Amino acid sequence: MLMKHYNVAAQQGITDLETCRLMGVPSTLANTPEINEACITKVYERNLQAEKEGALEAGMSIQEADRIALAKAEEGKRETIERLDARVKATGKNYMEF
Repeated sequence: MLMKHYNVAAQQGITDLETCRLMGVPSTLANTPEINEACITKVYERNLQAEKEGALEAGMSIQEADRIALAKAEEGKRETIERLDARVKATGKNYMEF
């Protein structure tokens, strides 16, 4: 039976259930459009923290580290949303079936 997989990596054959496990989000989000918002939020928070830590370790001020971390986290979020939008534009669907 074919299932709908909404995650951003579904085009590469990664299932929603695998995505939930890898991302640490509830498995109840598998095979629902809500999986992407949960994963995007989780990656955004991780990126924000990692970028800030990296900037601070590089000797930047807290304000500069915050600014750079926010810009990079926002860029990653925007790129992911663009990939999802491109899939909808290309296929007419916000999911892949397999």
